[in-house]
Amino acid sequence: MPSRGRCVLALGAVILTASCRLGSAPSVAAPSAPLDPAPVASAATRDDPPAAPSSSPPSPALLEHGIPAMSYRARPARTASGAPQIPYEALRLGLYDPRARRFVPLTDPVPSALGGLLDPERARAFVLAGDLVMGEIWLVQARRLDVALFDLTRAVDAKGHAVLHADDVDVRDPKTNRNRVAVEASLERDDAVRVTLHQLGYDPKGTLVLRITSEGVTTTADPLATDSASVIVSASGVFVERPPPAGLVLERDRLIVRDPDQPERTFALPRGHDEGHHQVVRTDDGRFIMVFTQQAGCREVAFARYVLDRIDVREGTVTRLSAAPVHAGVELGPDGSVYLDDGERVLRFPPTSAKPIDDVLEGVRFVMPDFDRDCSI
Repeated sequence: MPSRGRCVLALGAVILTASCRLGSAPSVAAPSAPLDPAPVASAATRDDPPAAPSSSPPSPALLEHGIPAMSYRARPARTASGAPQIPYEALRLGLYDPRARRFVPLTDPVPSALGGLLDPERARAFVLAGDLVMGEIWLVQARRLDVALFDLTRAVDAKGHAVLHADDVDVRDPKTNRNRVAVEASLERDDAVRVTLHQLGYDPKGTLVLRITSEGVTTTADPLATDSASVIVSASGVFVERPPPAGLVLERDRLIVRDPDQPERTFALPRGHDEGHHQVVRTDDGRFIMVFTQQAGCREVAFARYVLDRIDVREGTVTRLSAAPVHAGVELGPDGSVYLDDGERVLRFPPTSAKPIDDVLEGVRFVMPDFDRDCSI
């Protein structure tokens, strides 16, 4: 393995990491058999090791219709000594094929993973890896931050790879040595990841923005594109934010739809979207819009909540699909189905129904487990 401060760029998976701590893959629980006899490819038992990413790139059809998903191995939120730890490991990103009802892993397992994003449209995925430590508060330590960038259009070649040089995140700027309370990352373009390091209070003066490419790590003052999806890791947990796409405006508890050659329409949403991390996603045909908001943190005691609504633009209806005081994650399928992962199980809401169906393979996840927050500190 290269020494810390070097980078491995695997031309098959395009793995760009600031310190190259991507080691051997721990086992991951494989999906179990489906609930009905629908065809499922590569079904495995729980004792089987996870399937390696395919030796050929995913088909254009899978990239078009597949739904970003993940698998991981859960572990206790506290160590044997009682210290908090990331409650998952061996994170793998991939696509859930709703037609064949199977999960296709597209990245290798990443040790010490904090979170990640997969963008089928760009055929790219990245994973943040590092450590959270407990001081007076949970902190994201920039000196323990790696970025793995995957190119999903290339076949994986486990034997052939090129070694490039890259700086550790904390080498160029002394500010990265400061304790951080949150890290945010997004794809800036096809082969660049933007990482924003926040200090306590999210003071802009203490914010450091980095661009990580195969050429190394540089600082930048350019603002993040407002339409970029991002993953946020903080003491409150791991959150995905997807700003409204073009033509959609979320204003507290209402969504404004501005379609070309159509009158502007406003949909009143049930309460709960005024604060928090938002995900607004629209199907390619424009008919369905998913609006999801979640919050987590400390209010004397630890709390979490989410609200989930779906808009049928053609019918002019808004449906509250779910709301609960838990950490959750969601994805929108190409047909308008909404996949809700509440940390215990995954439910699918069919496109014209508010009644969920439990038909997603066990082991396919759409959210990482919640942190064990200590609000007494």
